[in-house]
Amino acid sequence: MMELISFDRSPFSQRAKWALDVIAARGGPPYTTSAYPFSPFPAALLPLRLRIGKLRGRVTAPILLTSPGAPDNEVIMDSTAIARWADARGGGATGKGGSLFPPEHEQELERWVTAANNLVSLFRRELTAAGIGDASVRDALLPPNIGQGVTRDVMRRLHAGVLTRLQQKFREDDAGASEEKVRAHLTAARERLAGAGSGRLLLGAAGGLTYADIALAVSIGRVAQVRELPLTYKVPPGSGLTVASRMPAVGRLLGEFPDLVEWAAETKKSHWPRLAAA
Repeated sequence: MMELISFDRSPFSQRAKWALDVIAARGGPPYTTSAYPFSPFPAALLPLRLRIGKLRGRVTAPILLTSPGAPDNEVIMDSTAIARWADARGGGATGKGGSLFPPEHEQELERWVTAANNLVSLFRRELTAAGIGDASVRDALLPPNIGQGVTRDVMRRLHAGVLTRLQQKFREDDAGASEEKVRAHLTAARERLAGAGSGRLLLGAAGGLTYADIALAVSIGRVAQVRELPLTYKVPPGSGLTVASRMPAVGRLLGEFPDLVEWAAETKKSHWPRLAAA
């Protein structure tokens, strides 16, 4: 059985999970999941590197092992490539509900995936910069089970190093993203959905959910989460400030496109099998 190694906070891991769930529901292959060993210490990745046979170079979630332990196992390290691989093996046109990658819409689908990627790049660039420069942002990003006092202070300091490495790791990926480019993408999505009728899907309701919807909905939903993270460390009580207030471009875009934030939440709730079954 396939194994997906994922990191819960990664929008790309969320894309892969959602796509694999839909593909499985449409007759595609099932899969299991395991956690990506996210850590402030690079050495923590060594067991995973040994397992996937990649001792050098970038390793990032999600990672799909197509046949763990088998001689024909493939290692796929890209959410879109993961979804395409699974879709072609039972969840595509021959499965229930059709393909997540309808060939007649390939060019338009790539357009929306690019839009989703640019949004994540802008978000990641602003979030890492804000976190590196502001301890209140790092504090808000810590997991809720982290304690107070010395423990939390140490974790805030370690988190600065994590964010610095993330900034360096994705610097080239994120360099081309701009607020203007993302605004144009989101405006186009708004216009497309307004003309999509009751189905409210990017490629139209007739063909059902596609990877275009998954990619953009996950990206928008992940970005919107920063509005729910209050700043409390060294911030006056009752300020009402959130992490979004430290991310000017992202904050402006969230304010301009509340309808797309709502669409993203509705699409996940209606079209992600594991959420619909909950």
